[in-house]
Amino acid sequence: MRFLLLALMIALCGCSPSPSPSPDDDYCPLALGQEAISTMTIIYPDGKMIEGILRDTIESEVVRDGKTYFRNRELTEGVPNGLNYTELLRKDEKAKYSIDERTRNAVEQIDDLLPFKVGSTWQHTVNGNRLTLSVIEQSKVEVSGKTYDNCFRIHVVSADDRTVEDVWRAPHFGVVKVEVAYGNGVQMTVALKEFKPGK
Repeated sequence: MRFLLLALMIALCGCSPSPSPSPDDDYCPLALGQEAISTMTIIYPDGKMIEGILRDTIESEVVRDGKTYFRNRELTEGVPNGLNYTELLRKDEKAKYSIDERTRNAVEQIDDLLPFKVGSTWQHTVNGNRLTLSVIEQSKVEVSGKTYDNCFRIHVVSADDRTVEDVWRAPHFGVVKVEVAYGNGVQMTVALKEFKPGK
């Protein structure tokens, strides 16, 4: 997932289940003009803390190989080794797919297996790093003073077990919280601050 890639770049310098969501709940919203603005907090082993902003903005629609994608720009502000890149995203009833536009001749791969179900597992590769993702629970989560119900928590582990990530997805908002821990002791938290639905 893209947060792990961001986390890797930066690192280099028990709740009861909620009722099942309805079929109309969209945990991976994609719409032209959609924007998610999140705060980022990075804590280093020596206690140093850096705060920044992460912006995800869907800028345009693109047709590639007969499929229609949304071009999403990921931009960080105020953090070392920040990112400014685009990826192509689309989804159907089975999965959300992505193509990383930084990689020449990149092929489509599965980002998220849909619909989310507790116990489901899949794999994904980011910048050569093989990740295993597992949906471990469905619960509510508090983020930036707001409570999101029926969130799926997705646990992500790198192939070398040195990076562990938890991602919370809420219906109609997508990713609302991310916590990442690295083998070198760096920790990062991303928390949704503002969500602007697209058209």
